[in-house]
Amino acid sequence: IKDAVPRIHVRDVSSESFIERFEAPGAPALIDGLTTLWDANERWTLDRLLADYGAERFKVGEDDDGYAVYVEMRYFLRYMLETNDDSPLYVFDSSFADRAGTRSMRRDYSLPSYFTDDLFRLVGERRRPPHRWFVL
Repeated sequence: IKDAVPRIHVRDVSSESFIERFEAPGAPALIDGLTTLWDANERWTLDRLLADYGAERFKVGEDDDGYAVYVEMRYFLRYMLETNDDSPLYVFDSSFADRAGTRSMRRDYSLPSYFTDDLFRLVGERRRPPHRWFVL
């Protein structure tokens, strides 16, 4: 199968050009360079996550009744580094940026200029669907 999805670099395509070439016609694109300047590149190493958020809990799944299951980062990192599970747990947390102990992670990344038009802001925070995740 031939890969025909265009690849662009964020430094080479303005927001206006992106809208014209990809957003308006609904065309896919792979965008390189979006995270290059994020502080998360240095602040979210395993060592830093352990030091800064080791005692904080992150969502790793749901139990049989649909309740969220949270694990402290220090325990998850040990599990992640030592497990041989064929279907391992992973952090997939959509509320990390709202909790007091992990809210500071919001400063470590930014929205790409292509995606700053946020129509969900019109429904208010209580009705807004999840829109950011920490995945590990």
